[in-house]
Amino acid sequence: MAFRVRTPDGELTYPTLLDVERAFHLGLVDPEDEVVDEATGAVYRAREHPSLSPPPPQRFWHNRAAQPARMAVALTLALAALLAGATQQWWLALPAAVVAAVVTVQVAVTAQARPRATKRP
Repeated sequence: MAFRVRTPDGELTYPTLLDVERAFHLGLVDPEDEVVDEATGAVYRAREHPSLSPPPPQRFWHNRAAQPARMAVALTLALAALLAGATQQWWLALPAAVVAAVVTVQVAVTAQARPRATKRP
C-alpha cells in the first residue's frame, strides 16, 4: 500500500507507512506535510497521523552545526596525545588519543549524508 507525502517542494511516494515514519523521524517529512493514503484517499498532516509516532529527541552528537567545534576538540586532543607521548607521559597520551579517535568517528558518522527519498513526478 503506497503513501504520498505532499511537501511545499512537491510530492514524494513511499511504499509503506513504515517508510513514511522513518522519513518523519529523519526529518525528511516535516510535521506540516500532508500524508495521503493511496488506498483510501485519507489525508492527514504528518503530526496528526494516527499511526505516526512523534520523532525521538535529537541527540547532541547529531547536531551538524557543532561539527567544527567537535573537530577542533578532536584535533586538540590528538595534539595533546602527541605531545604527551613525546614527553613519555603515556598515562595522559593514551586516554587523550582514545577520546580523540572516538570524537573523530562521531564527526565522520554525523557528516555522512542521510539517504533522501526520491521525488516522483
